[in-house]
Amino acid sequence: VGPGNAYVTAAKKMVFGQVGIDMVAGPSEILIVCDGGTNPDWIAMDLFSQAEHDEDAQAILIATDPAYLDAVEASICRLLPSMERAGVIEVSLRNRGALIAVPGAPRGGSRILPCGTKGQQRRAAAAPLKGS
Repeated sequence: VGPGNAYVTAAKKMVFGQVGIDMVAGPSEILIVCDGGTNPDWIAMDLFSQAEHDEDAQAILIATDPAYLDAVEASICRLLPSMERAGVIEVSLRNRGALIAVPGAPRGGSRILPCGTKGQQRRAAAAPLKGS
C-alpha cells in the first residue's frame, strides 16, 4: 500500500501530531531514465505504479531511442485495460504523463500519454513528435 492520494493526505494532515502516522506524503511521481535495455512492459508497469495513486500523479519516461518509446507506448496501450485502476491511470497519464526522447536522439520529441485518447496527443513546443 502506497502513501495514498490527495484525500488520504488531507486526512493525515488533520490527525498529524495527534496519532501516529507514517508521513504526510505529497503527490505521487515517478521519473524513469532508461537506455532502452529494459523490457517495455516493465517500464509501463513502473509508470502505472505511481499513476494509479491519483489522477494528479505524474509519470514520466525519458529515453534515448524514440523507437523504444514507441514500444513502451504499445505496452501501455496493451496493459492498461487489464489494470484494476485503469480509469485513474488513464487520466493521470493523459494529463500529467509523458514519454520524452532526450535532445540529440534521432527524430527526438515528446508525447503526452495515453493512447486511450487516440488522435488527441499534444505536441511539446520544443520538439516535434516522431513522424512530424
